[in-house]
Amino acid sequence: MSKRKTLSAIIMTLFLIIGCNNGGGEDPQKVFLTSIANLGKGFLDVFVTFGDMVTGAFGIKAETKKSDVGKYFTDIEKTMLSVKEKLQAEVVKNGNYEKVKTVVEQFITGT
Repeated sequence: MSKRKTLSAIIMTLFLIIGCNNGGGEDPQKVFLTSIANLGKGFLDVFVTFGDMVTGAFGIKAETKKSDVGKYFTDIEKTMLSVKEKLQAEVVKNGNYEKVKTVVEQFITGT
């Protein structure tokens, strides 16, 4: 009978140790891997959001051809260069800062 009690006590102690070990402390490797996985999800969220922003702002979709995207940005470049040249011409015509400021504001706002 005492062997049975001793065996029962050993088994209960073993279950207690195993039970405490499972929830007692966090495995550093598991914590590290979870952090890396969460970081990867964060980067994915950022890139998806950036992609949605580009799609919304420029109308670029997955089906859009590279040549169409290139033409779109080339047109933007040409427009920006044209605006820059016009503004530089206004600066040359109007050497005074106040005149330039007024003309540029009129050019931008259209009033």
